[in-house]
Amino acid sequence: YRLRLRDYLGEIRPQGLGAWADTTPLPRQYRAEGIWRGDPRATLIDYDRGVPAIRQLLPPLEPDREAVPEALRTGSTDSLSALAALVRTVARTGTCEATLRTYDGRRVAEIVARTAGRFILEPTSRSVFAGPALRCDFVSRVLAGFRPDEGNKTDYRPLRGSAWLAPVAPNGGPVPVRVTIETRWFGDATSYLTGVSAAGL
Repeated sequence: YRLRLRDYLGEIRPQGLGAWADTTPLPRQYRAEGIWRGDPRATLIDYDRGVPAIRQLLPPLEPDREAVPEALRTGSTDSLSALAALVRTVARTGTCEATLRTYDGRRVAEIVARTAGRFILEPTSRSVFAGPALRCDFVSRVLAGFRPDEGNKTDYRPLRGSAWLAPVAPNGGPVPVRVTIETRWFGDATSYLTGVSAAGL
């Protein structure tokens, strides 16, 4: 699976390879590259029996950042695989209930998703989709990988978000058509589905 995320801050192109155990992702490799805030970004993570190994990280890992224990890294997944797992869960069960740990090379976070209900998304020029969608609410909480300047870890509050999923093609499964994520810098950030390739379906 692959995705393109683009806004005024830049563009990131993540791509994941792996397999499935029912609705649980078993990633083999995660790659992301692009430009963010004017700087090049690149991540390459390989997975060996559930243990992630960093092959490339740009910008480099800060030497003063707290090390993430192997016990927390083992069994974790990348953020794109976590999104794919949510899509697969909704397709299989019609609900959003899921708990996953993600690792991006710097931090480990726990993401808990819950079903919020079905809603009608009104037409907007920002998206190709309008209509009924299942809303999945989630909470992301950083477990490890803090920087010294991030203060008291107990004050590093969880971030909330929502993802709306719906089919966008005849006989197709649900895909994220809108995602809103709370940020630590400027309030909420919302992504809209602007297109889906034939390969993506």
